[in-house]
Amino acid sequence: MKGLEEAMEADEPKLGAEKLEDLEWPRLLDAYSCIQCNRCQDVCPANATGKALSPAALEINKRMELNVIAAHPSPFTLKPAPFEGGAATQHPLLEFAINEESVWACTTCGACMQVCPVQDEQMLDIIDIRRHQVMVAGEFPRSSRRPSVAWNAPATLGASAATSASNGPRA
Repeated sequence: MKGLEEAMEADEPKLGAEKLEDLEWPRLLDAYSCIQCNRCQDVCPANATGKALSPAALEINKRMELNVIAAHPSPFTLKPAPFEGGAATQHPLLEFAINEESVWACTTCGACMQVCPVQDEQMLDIIDIRRHQVMVAGEFPRSSRRPSVAWNAPATLGASAATSASNGPRA
């Protein structure tokens, strides 16, 4: 990946997305193009299995935060908001847009993007948040931290269970 080495060697690596300003500009516009039809949520396999993920809520939460950032004391003020000038936002995406459990619940199937009538790319935001969590913050989902046991064999059996399970069923 071009530039990956330079990004990793920087004092503060910029990989993935931690805050709104780390998202590509079309993804910021996705927040305003969302028509709240909830089709993305309806086809999401993570949401269908009872997980907290709602791709629609991600877009709406981004929109609400952008509205707060751009708010002026007077509606007649045409002065640009500090965010428009490149100022950093205060809150990480994991504080207002989506929770960590939802980020890791996404199966990256792309159904949300495929069904969206305005072609929002919610899954790409989630992937960028994951990328930041893993490559910069060093955070992984709890489920990947435990040692895996092959073929659902009890952990006490160790490698012998995995070896015998890979040889197939015994008669």
